[in-house]
Amino acid sequence: MFKKIIKIMDWISYALLIVFSSAMVISTFLQVIFRYLLNHPLFWSEELSRYCFVWIVFVGAAIAMKQGAHIGVDYLVKKLPSRFKNYLRIAINILIISFLVIIIIQSILVVIVNMSQHSPAIRIPMGLIYLAIPVGFSLMLGYTIIMNYKLLKSILSYQGKK
Repeated sequence: MFKKIIKIMDWISYALLIVFSSAMVISTFLQVIFRYLLNHPLFWSEELSRYCFVWIVFVGAAIAMKQGAHIGVDYLVKKLPSRFKNYLRIAINILIISFLVIIIIQSILVVIVNMSQHSPAIRIPMGLIYLAIPVGFSLMLGYTIIMNYKLLKSILSYQGKK
């Protein structure tokens, strides 16, 4: 069951990354062509690139969460026995889940408030830019819940073998 959910979340994450990375590269390339070859710079390319980068950051953070690539201080954790490490990981994941839920709820409010404000050059609602926050954090939440479930399941199965 979780494999299918992870597969869907991965597809969404990588599709968003491909779309926004491509848009950022293309708009930057076009800006260089128009500015230096045609001597007529595009007024919207820098803004589009910036907004694409915002989406790349938040979706990329979700993928980093899945891969365990976020930085952390683990000097003391490494010195704990493996049994305590797993319990500490579960406790930390519960704190992360709580933090992610709070950020998702608050960022949805920010998105709603900013849907009436438009970007200066492209004239798209700023809520669409801020939507990167709840989308990225929701993906992070999904990955964290699945990781926590797998960790809890492995602890329980290990204890059942004793």
